[in-house]
Amino acid sequence: MEKGEHLQQAVIREVKEETGYVVKVNELHSVREAFFQDKKHHALIITFFAEITGGEMNILDPDQDIEEVKWVSTQTFQKLNPKLYHMLKLNQQTQAFYDFEGNRTIG
Repeated sequence: MEKGEHLQQAVIREVKEETGYVVKVNELHSVREAFFQDKKHHALIITFFAEITGGEMNILDPDQDIEEVKWVSTQTFQKLNPKLYHMLKLNQQTQAFYDFEGNRTIG
């Protein structure tokens, strides 16, 4: 988040910067928390449901962390990243949730 920016504004800006898409933020999906031991930092990971309202795919990533942007169905996402799919509780979620994910390492 940038100074003076509220959370939904940050989501819209980050999606536009990193994917080229303009989105409408619909609702909160989850708040997750983890300690990243390798980098020695504490993270709050706030996830929203959103829909694309404009723009076109264009990766703008000066750090070159993003290799590809692809919109897929929930079923395809489950196959591509089963661990994250399970962590996000996409198969069972009916309302927003909080989860402490403990100590994590990057990689």
